[in-house]
Amino acid sequence: MSESSRLRAPAATPWMTAVKGLLFCSSVAIGSAAAAESPAELLRKSDVSLLAPESFRASLSVTSKGETTHLEVWRSRESNLLVRFLAPADRGKFLLRKDGILYFIAPRARNPVRLNSAYRLSGAASLDEILGTRYAKEYTVSGARDEAEGQRVSLRLEAIDPKSRYPVVRYVVDKKTDRPTRAEFDLPGGKTARVVEFLKWDEHPQVHPARLRIMDLLNPKASAEVEIVSVRPEPVPAGLFDVADDKERRKLNGAAAQSP
Repeated sequence: MSESSRLRAPAATPWMTAVKGLLFCSSVAIGSAAAAESPAELLRKSDVSLLAPESFRASLSVTSKGETTHLEVWRSRESNLLVRFLAPADRGKFLLRKDGILYFIAPRARNPVRLNSAYRLSGAASLDEILGTRYAKEYTVSGARDEAEGQRVSLRLEAIDPKSRYPVVRYVVDKKTDRPTRAEFDLPGGKTARVVEFLKWDEHPQVHPARLRIMDLLNPKASAEVEIVSVRPEPVPAGLFDVADDKERRKLNGAAAQSP
């Protein structure tokens, strides 16, 4: 037998072909599993609070019990938030959240009044539910399951802070768009108290929810519809969030008075 004959590879057999095919399929499956998106990654991509620009000005309205409240919102980073009430009768009234503390500011009040962080703007609508609870930062994913024949995934979130008002949230995300469709908030006893539905989205100038429905399951009459008319990325003066000095906020009121 020649040297070349001894070194020639054996002819493939059906069994060897089958083994190769199995190994190939296994490698593809392992590669797909490695590339699959984890529930924590999906939460970060779909967290509505992270979709907003770092600094922006927004106009929105909240309707509850047949009454509509028009608001202007200014935010700089996650810790600074100012809400201005636009009705003529409410001129000079603001909600200011700074470093996790919420204040109510009124023209005739000597000092800002500190409020509970769960204060509601109108009906069932609170600041966090409208502008976005920081799901990826305040919660961890403890489970995930498919819904709607695999079109959506429901993430079970557990609050990092043991004193959280809602220790468990079910956050439902559309797999195609990576956008949330619903969030259900559970009280410490396990009862679902609130449901937020994301009904409409706008992509200009940046992706943001355009219409929300906030349902209070403990008081259904307080349920509210929220329309986010516009979100405009722009620098926000730091003075708007100064609790003691209202100079920058008074400029807002002056601009409103001069506008047609």
